Amino acid sequence: MKVVKIKVGFAIDEEIIKEFDSAAESSRDLQTSRSELVNAILAAFFNSQERPVEKARKLLIMRRKKLI
Repeated sequence: MKVVKIKVGFAIDEEIIKEFDSAAESSRDLQTSRSELVNAILAAFFNSQERPVEKARKLLIMRRKKLI
């Protein structure tokens, strides 16, 4: 089954981009990109046991309170 990919644009904090770049650099053997990393993280987020909407709300609240 072919997976359809859709390009989206959004802003990410510079510190997070540095972490993505570090993860990509340390996984050089996988020849990964930021895009692939984001895709993997989002897939894990939406395929987890906890409902994504509830998890997203918790994370947004924590982020706004500068807990993460």
